[in-house]
Amino acid sequence: MHNHNSARRDTQRKTNAPMERLTRRDFLRGVAALGAGAALGTPALAETSGRLLSPPIDLAVARGPSPAENCRAAVAALGGFGSFVKPGNKVVIKPNPVGRGRPELAVNTHPDLLEVAVSECVKQGAREVVVVSHDEAGLFAANGSKAAVERAGGTVKPMLSADLYREIPIPRGTLLRTPTTCS
Repeated sequence: MHNHNSARRDTQRKTNAPMERLTRRDFLRGVAALGAGAALGTPALAETSGRLLSPPIDLAVARGPSPAENCRAAVAALGGFGSFVKPGNKVVIKPNPVGRGRPELAVNTHPDLLEVAVSECVKQGAREVVVVSHDEAGLFAANGSKAAVERAGGTVKPMLSADLYREIPIPRGTLLRTPTTCS
């Protein structure tokens, strides 16, 4: 009887390279890409770091002294704001205003980052950009976020009042049948 683990160990010994495990998700992506490539007559497979396929990026990190430039760089790595915002969309942004601290304390989402996010959504043709939070409106003004959002063409909406929420029925829902959501 042949043991798959011993075959894997033998391969590792021969190549002196660690064997990277192919996940089910990567396999399915590979099959889909191969099928699309065959249908379109284009190569669909790409070798990256020993993987069958290069998985799509769904998280990007940018580091540097400018929150605004970091925001632009990270979103550009994900395909740009146009990949997320289409003309006529209503965009809702949820930052993290947890206190009245200055931006330099890094307690809140930096106002410069919010300004870039809102202005880029507006540039992409969003019909409305609303920045929401469950925190009091004074936090947005105290840390400079309210002014940044308004300069960029957005509005700030605190979500504290119960009359802003309504139940949404999900007839075929299994875990959620009538969740409450903000309107």
